[in-house]
Amino acid sequence: FKKIYSIRTVLEPGFSGGPVFNTKGKVIGLTINLSPGLNFSYAISAEDQKLFIKELKDKGVIPKK
Repeated sequence: FKKIYSIRTVLEPGFSGGPVFNTKGKVIGLTINLSPGLNFSYAISAEDQKLFIKELKDKGVIPKK
């Protein structure tokens, strides 16, 4: 990963996968909860998500459009 955000909040169960916005309202990441019960969570950057999807398409795991 090129960028992982640390978020100072607790994610409730089922809230992983939610968007993380910057101050301009642009989606910059996707929440993941790697530390249940702790007062922080993480988010994977939108840039890393795009690279991961491209890799899956290049490998034929998901279809190219």
